[in-house]
Amino acid sequence: MLSPRWLFLYPGLVLFAAGAIAQAAILTGPVALGRVVLDIHTMLYAGGAMIVGVQMVAFSLIVKTAAAAQGMLPAGSNFRRFVGQFTLERGLLLGGAIALAGFVLAAYSLSIWMSTGLSELEPRHVMRVAIPSLTLSIIGLQIMFSAFVLHFLVWNLDSD
Repeated sequence: MLSPRWLFLYPGLVLFAAGAIAQAAILTGPVALGRVVLDIHTMLYAGGAMIVGVQMVAFSLIVKTAAAAQGMLPAGSNFRRFVGQFTLERGLLLGGAIALAGFVLAAYSLSIWMSTGLSELEPRHVMRVAIPSLTLSIIGLQIMFSAFVLHFLVWNLDSD
């Protein structure tokens, strides 16, 4: 816990990047790598990787801020500059914009379903919209909730 960069930040960034790259690659259709075909099932796990990656990055920021507020870790100038820039309002705007993009995609997938008279859909088509929709919605909400926690911790850090 005294090394939040190596425990949470770097693995979280790698997990998020790998998930984002995989999801983007599969967005328009299956991807064949030799005899292996990556399709919507891989896309679902890639979305999960993105969500867990964002959660790990948020944990790293929360742990670093809490440890700095308790005097367990130094709050370097780069870190202080970051927490000074990442306000509650900016976190809510960023998270809200990402969640809104997810909700817009959800509305689009609902319109696809409604265009069929609410009947059966081709899963490979609609899941290419539904999976990114859910991924973005969860990530956006996670950023918003993390912004509240960080705001509280930064307030404690600044009061010292």
